[in-house]
Amino acid sequence: MHLQRLVVWLKKMTMKKNNPQTFQERLEKVQDDLVPRGSTHGATPFKSMAYGASCDMIAALVVGCGLGVMAESFFPLSPWGIILGFFLGAITGLFNVYKSLVKIGYGLEWDKVTTLIEKKKEMDNG
Repeated sequence: MHLQRLVVWLKKMTMKKNNPQTFQERLEKVQDDLVPRGSTHGATPFKSMAYGASCDMIAALVVGCGLGVMAESFFPLSPWGIILGFFLGAITGLFNVYKSLVKIGYGLEWDKVTTLIEKKKEMDNG
């Protein structure tokens, strides 16, 4: 008896006029409630990519400088350990950013670079 009442109540609740029937309508309703259409609020893909690149650079610099300080504590390299660590961290950070750019299609394609160099040599020679 209670189960039948529950089923009837659920059917009445789903038959409301304001209740969207399809998944797409429900999804649009939720999206409209969360962020109005045309709003520029929220992260764009470029912002997230820039945030990831800056985190890669900062992490590499911190690790490089940390290793430089550790090297100074073990060896008598007074100012050179942290300087060398900074440069190694910067190189590593730039390499990580480059790898991230290659993953999304913005890196250099070395096949195109070598063909451009070969064409330039041919033009200079011929």
